[in-house]
Amino acid sequence: SVITGASHGIGREFALQLAQRGFNVALVSRTASRLAQVAQEIEDLPGVKVSTIQHQIDFASAGKEEWAALQQALEPLDVGILVNNAGLNHDPALFASVSGAEAGAVVSVNSFAPVRVTSIVLPGMIARHRGLILNIGSIVGGAVPLPHMAVYSGTKAFILSWTQALATELATAKTGVDVRAVHLGFVADAMADFVKESAAIPSPKCWVQAALARVGLQGGAGRAFVSNPYWAHAFEEFF
Repeated sequence: SVITGASHGIGREFALQLAQRGFNVALVSRTASRLAQVAQEIEDLPGVKVSTIQHQIDFASAGKEEWAALQQALEPLDVGILVNNAGLNHDPALFASVSGAEAGAVVSVNSFAPVRVTSIVLPGMIARHRGLILNIGSIVGGAVPLPHMAVYSGTKAFILSWTQALATELATAKTGVDVRAVHLGFVADAMADFVKESAAIPSPKCWVQAALARVGLQGGAGRAFVSNPYWAHAFEEFF
């Protein structure tokens, strides 16, 4: 399995929980020290014997050489699961006050990076006739546009549309590769450090447990190839 944004929060939990299920894990993130820490956590899991690799890349600024290095690291792997989780937010603000550099970074991390990483691992999945791609989306943009979060909202709307189009292509061609947009609301992690865990706001561990439990099941307010696995988030998106 390959997890982007694997150094903390939801990405870290995907790495730990997939390792507990016996999957080897490729950890991809921008902070090498945090990647090493997560790799050590996986190594310390009782009764778990899997392999991990770590690859440091900053999707906000990666150039030709950085992408080539990631491709070289991932292409030889037998990737069964890809979790496109890396994300970048911006503070609520009128679009006109968001700098071009900040807006570009959000688009690069949230929209361009999932497309590029998927293009690296998808040919191998198709050749092996199996694979699962989870694109982590959001109620913001994925369900409703949100003023004052226009760039972030737009990137998540892109994830929804791209996922549905790609999933339809792969299903029609009977490739054996399944693609889902997985929506969420507030989760008590670094992306939303102003909220606290509650029944309606899950921890990353709780949310990832729900996400993995719904793999293979239909759902998402009646939309194809969309899942909203946590009950409170699904309730919010429905209404």
